[in-house]
Amino acid sequence: MIFEICCGNLQSALNAQEAGANRVELCSALSLGGLTPSYGFIEQARRRLKIDINVLIRPRQGDFLYESEEVAEMISDIQMCAKLGVNGVVIGALDPYGNVDMDSCRAMVAVAKHLGLSVTFHRAIDRSSNIFAALEDVISLDYVPIDLFAEETEDKKEEDAKA
Repeated sequence: MIFEICCGNLQSALNAQEAGANRVELCSALSLGGLTPSYGFIEQARRRLKIDINVLIRPRQGDFLYESEEVAEMISDIQMCAKLGVNGVVIGALDPYGNVDMDSCRAMVAVAKHLGLSVTFHRAIDRSSNIFAALEDVISLDYVPIDLFAEETEDKKEEDAKA
């Protein structure tokens, strides 16, 4: 089993390594749901960590519906991550109907895979209109892991309380 910790600064990444994490996911602005971290943060983490590093690729807060310019920006970020020597990237995009944006994701996956990076689909899947259809789409894109946000609903809390 892989023990991964999401880290918003270098010290938390170092602490994660010291605590036995196998991998960290670097991001910034955790309070906004996570955004792509600075290149300086990524570079310093790569120099100081011995464990695997994945980097969140998300240019802004809010929804996961991206314009073509934002997809181009994310592809540039993926390319820079490869140059900085990380192990993988964490991506995701949805279309206006809440489906996986297959064109955008295919483009990002193709670049990442060509550069030797692993790819994880992030919590955009939790915001999809049909998580089962989204899961099938993600599988067809050859992703390996999927990050889920495991948000507990009030109904689920009531069910657990009755059990």
